[in-house]
Amino acid sequence: MKKINLVALILVFFVGSSQALRAQFLAVDDQFTVTASAFPMVVGNVLSNDNLSNPSIVITNPISSGVITLSTNGDVAIVANLEPMIFTITYTVCIPGSVLCSTAICMVTITPVPPVAPLTQTLPFNSTIANLVVTGQDVLWYANPSAGRSVNELPLPATTPLVNGSTYYATQTVNGIESKERIPVTVTLSALATAHFTFADFTYYFDSETSNLELTNSTILDQIQLFDLTGKSIYSKTIGLTKVTVTLPELAAGTYVVVVQSQGSRFSFKFVN
Repeated sequence: MKKINLVALILVFFVGSSQALRAQFLAVDDQFTVTASAFPMVVGNVLSNDNLSNPSIVITNPISSGVITLSTNGDVAIVANLEPMIFTITYTVCIPGSVLCSTAICMVTITPVPPVAPLTQTLPFNSTIANLVVTGQDVLWYANPSAGRSVNELPLPATTPLVNGSTYYATQTVNGIESKERIPVTVTLSALATAHFTFADFTYYFDSETSNLELTNSTILDQIQLFDLTGKSIYSKTIGLTKVTVTLPELAAGTYVVVVQSQGSRFSFKFVN
């Protein structure tokens, strides 16, 4: 009888010790969200929120190559110029010298950059969200600058009347993923703003071999600005003509956004180099 009690006691001891050890050793699922970038970057560390009491613990199944990598110390990194997408990787950590291991999942969401738009826009009275000038895919407009979407926040309908002096915030959705960041656009309503008439006869032509951009409009074109899809300004020039040929700087292959200004109104379009 005493022998059985001793065995039971030993069993309880080991079971209890194992449960206590497991309570101090748990890999927790991770979610990282990062905006697409022209540079490689570390998006987070999968061990930072895990309950791991042993400082010598490392990832036992690291990913050393590919568009997304996982180092032995838990850093998750991505390569440059990724399209918006979602990655899911599984990692395992074990206590050195034991068979006790824990596995978790890490989900990394690459969101697109926000759309491109003039940060201030002057429009006629009675204009709506649909009249705002913006370049992007599946653009959505919001009333506040907070990133992402929530149950309590819905996009503004295209028929929403614009309020003078108010700022509106736009996202774009690429590959089914909405941009985390939003571009702010501040609106001024004026009886002098006639954007739709100002650019009614506007035409353009881009020659990729010469980098010449030909612009024609019925009213004087005051200025031209060139942006890449990250919103970075590439080129700016004052014009003062109704017809002009602009020689753009040497451009890498890709899509660019041109914003032209005339009589206080702006118009944007894209071209591919």
